[in-house]
Amino acid sequence: RTGNFDEIKAFVRSIFVDGFIKSEDAEVDVLNGTDTTGIATTQANELEEFGYRIGAIANSPKNNNLVTYVYDISGKAPFTLRYLEQRYNTDAKAEIDLPEGITTDADIVIIVGADVIPVDDEEN
Repeated sequence: RTGNFDEIKAFVRSIFVDGFIKSEDAEVDVLNGTDTTGIATTQANELEEFGYRIGAIANSPKNNNLVTYVYDISGKAPFTLRYLEQRYNTDAKAEIDLPEGITTDADIVIIVGADVIPVDDEEN
């Protein structure tokens, strides 16, 4: 009635989870690499709607990322990794490139950058 279909979209996404994402069942940590509060949680919630298994949601020790980075920690989830590379328009980095101070047991780590922060149309 209001024109907001967010709940319907979330419901449909939860029903039609990609088979590769489901079968790989990779744990994905989402870290905030910006000064914008809540952006990691927002991204994690959206990814969860698409069937990704979210692990930790936290702040990255480095918080001035302009772009989002995806790190392949386990090497065991190639399809999930490829989908995330496409989603964030980036090439995955190796675990060895993970910034100092980040420890994880997840398969994949995403450090969210400013490129995913919505731009307020009124400011443009």
